[in-house]
This record gives sequence, C-alpha cells and structure tokens, in this order.
Amino acid sequence: MKTENELEKLSEIRDQCGDPESQLQRISYYEAIMQELSWAVRAEGTTREELKSLEPKADELGEYLSSDAWKQDFADEEAGNLPASLRRGVLSEDGIYNLLESYRERLEPGK
Repeated sequence: MKTENELEKLSEIRDQCGDPESQLQRISYYEAIMQELSWAVRAEGTTREELKSLEPKADELGEYLSSDAWKQDFADEEAGNLPASLRRGVLSEDGIYNLLESYRERLEPGK
C-alpha cells in the first residue's frame, strides 16, 4: 500500500507531466492517475467521499482507455517501441478496466 508521501510523489509526477502532449508524457501522466486511483481503491480506510473526489480522474482514465491515443500507445508497447524504463501498467487494457470496475463497486452505497 502506498504511503501519503508516495501519493504526493505520484501527484508531483502527474503535475510535472503537464498537458500530456508527447507519448511518453501521456503514458506517465495516465500511469500516475492509475496508481493514485489504485491506491485509493485498495486502501481500506478510503472513504466514499474521498473516492468520489477522484471521479474526474477515473473518468479521464476511462476516456484515455477508449481513445486513439491509448490504442497507439498500446501498439507501440506491443512493437517494443517504448523505453524499458517507462512504467506502463496503464497500457494493460484489463488493468484499467478492472480498476475502474473496482472503483465503481467501492462507490456503491454500503461498500
């Protein structure tokens, strides 16, 4: 589980990426969002309100998954065109889908 310090680092990375214009910036940007959302979903102490505050990020991640940009990023990953050092969990279609499903489940009343 990520600590608050680790979450701050993720937020800083996401902020440093700025507008995800280049492919590597874009992948890093969405990777940071995915990590932040994943931590919040897995942490037992995360309240419904805290999760609800992450809804814009969850929506943005979902939009990325269905975008042409994600498809291109995924194709480049499959072709081996991305640097080995790049964190790329966000290029796992099942990973994003499952995370967003877990997020929605946690938002349901009584969860």
